[in-house]
Amino acid sequence: MIPILVLAGLAFALSQQKRAASSSTRDDSTPEDSTGEPSSSSSSIEDQSFDDEPYTAELGGAVGAPYYYGRGSPSTTLQQLVTDGADCSGAVQVALVQLGLLDASATDRSATQLANDSDPIEVGQQQPGDLAFYNGHVMLVYSYPRSDGHSAVWGMHGGGQNTLGDDPTARLDVLSSALYWPDAFLTYGRLRA
Repeated sequence: MIPILVLAGLAFALSQQKRAASSSTRDDSTPEDSTGEPSSSSSSIEDQSFDDEPYTAELGGAVGAPYYYGRGSPSTTLQQLVTDGADCSGAVQVALVQLGLLDASATDRSATQLANDSDPIEVGQQQPGDLAFYNGHVMLVYSYPRSDGHSAVWGMHGGGQNTLGDDPTARLDVLSSALYWPDAFLTYGRLRA
């Protein structure tokens, strides 16, 4: 019963996010690939550092780690993430453990399972350490809300089921806004304890 309620909440949040996304003036959206994950774009990387990104010291060194489908879990170390790679949910769980927001012995979860185990958060109420959910994808909220209500996000992008650490464009990065893929963004969420 709880997953149905969570999905209903995500559906409501999706309708709110679609309304917010449609009012956005961004025109640099990146289409999704066949796996449902946003495709990579060489212009998607945000090299600028913002003062409201409190986790740069803890997680900044992982930027550039390779996307490797099926890798990464709460028991994966940050160093293993950097050298061996991970997929989107694996990387997010590694980050949550590194930040003390998830126990390393927690059950490994997919992006969908993380969404089902999270409470939706209204745009502008998300905090660093929350999650940003997309169609089949998840990233970590990396900054406080900006003037448009959205935050920078940290995580994997550009990979899919056939990406096994061998695509240099599929990697971990910090993107300037969760709305970089406005058509794929669903909602922010906070993982329940």
